[in-house]
Formats: sequence, structure tokens, C-alpha cells
Amino acid sequence: MLSSQTKDEVTDAAVSKLREAVGGSLTVEAILEADEKDIADAIAKVGFRRRKTQLARSFSRRASTISSGIPDILNRRHKSCRMNSALMFLKL
Repeated sequence: MLSSQTKDEVTDAAVSKLREAVGGSLTVEAILEADEKDIADAIAKVGFRRRKTQLARSFSRRASTISSGIPDILNRRHKSCRMNSALMFLKL
């Protein structure tokens, strides 16, 4: 999510800063509990940082509501749309 339109070195530094900003662990809960401004500040060097902050929060909210887990979602979507598994992971 952060790497789109961003150099790998910049992405790596942003992930390290983000990990520090949310308390050391990049989890769904940590992203949801963090202030949006803190996330945006941590990934400041990343292109489209405001949009990517919104996407990270949105993905985290959605992931937090999944009770059956990611593998089940992948299986259901893979069967319903016959999408390549690698593309499915990227889409998720």
C-alpha cells in the first residue's frame, strides 16, 4: 500500500517510522488506535501520504471486522471470480 509510486528506500524508512509511531508493532489494532495525523506524519516522505493514510485506516477497519479470517475470504473470492491467487492477495 505504501510502496505504490514510492521508491523502496523511502518506503522502508516510512514503515520504520510508522512502526515507531504506533507503538512498535504494525497491527490492525495499532493502526486503528493511532491518530490519523501521527500516521500521516510517519509516512510523510511517501507519495500520496494523505490518501495512503486513509487507505490504511480503511483497510484496518475492514480487516478488524473479518471474523472468519483472510484465507476464507480468499477461497470464496477465488472460487467466485476465478482470480489468480497472487492477484487476490494484492487486491486484498
